Amino acid sequence: MKARAESFRTSPMPRRRERLAYERSLSERECRALVQGLIPRSQENRWFAYEEGGGLSLHRSWTGFCIYRLRLERRGDEWIVAEAWVNRDAEQHASSEPAHGASRLDRLPDRIIDENTRRASEGDTT
Repeated sequence: MKARAESFRTSPMPRRRERLAYERSLSERECRALVQGLIPRSQENRWFAYEEGGGLSLHRSWTGFCIYRLRLERRGDEWIVAEAWVNRDAEQHASSEPAHGASRLDRLPDRIIDENTRRASEGDTT
């Protein structure tokens, strides 16, 4: 099941945000898996993600705060992350180091892609 904004409680990305120097390309298969998003199934699942309007929003599942926002763009036969933003509101997200934001962001898309690929291979549509 594709995650939608209303699939989970969320707060919008605050005005205090920073654009990250982040580059990533995705195959068509990876992009399809990524834009399915991720709905947490248990307390251990720390992220909720959904695609809307060409962008992927990544929220902390416990608070609903939007921590990252990615704008995806097609370039030839692949997809790229054209823009990446991180929440810089200290009341919502403690880290203010640009490198920290980008390093965590490197892992999140892979986790979502892997989880959705695993679920699809098991025939899980929930």
